[in-house]
Amino acid sequence: MSKISVILHKIKHCLNVGKNIKKNNMETKRDIKKVSLKYGTREKIANLLNVNRTTVTFAVTGRSNTKLSKKIRKVAVEMGGDPIY
Repeated sequence: MSKISVILHKIKHCLNVGKNIKKNNMETKRDIKKVSLKYGTREKIANLLNVNRTTVTFAVTGRSNTKLSKKIRKVAVEMGGDPIY
């Protein structure tokens, strides 16, 4: 398997993780899928969490759904971003 196919497989896996809505005691928990941000906020989040700006971009556009991505989306909403469910 080439490196590109391995990376594509990992990306597809990340996109499929968390698509199922969890139900706890008949309540539906909605996860934030994307966050709309103002200009310059991505750079601030990247510096705050000590991650690459590309990591923040992947998280807020919904391309990744890891624990770090969920944390980034939460911080983005706290910094004034508009959540998209």
